[in-house]
Amino acid sequence: MVSLQQEVFETQVTSMEVNPFKPNLIAVGGGQEVLIFNLEGNIEEPQIFSPGTPNLHEEQQGMVCSVAWN
Repeated sequence: MVSLQQEVFETQVTSMEVNPFKPNLIAVGGGQEVLIFNLEGNIEEPQIFSPGTPNLHEEQQGMVCSVAWN
């Protein structure tokens, strides 16, 4: 996971949570960003998604401390 952090995030990854119903989906947070990694298929090059817009962490200058699936 360290290589993904270096390539995708500008800051240190602070939290990670595996989806309890779809273990191929992992939410990862760091800095002002949250991304969803889909490890199904090619684990070396996972699909990466943003959970949506607007990103309130960027707008309000907040830092991601933890992530969780609802």
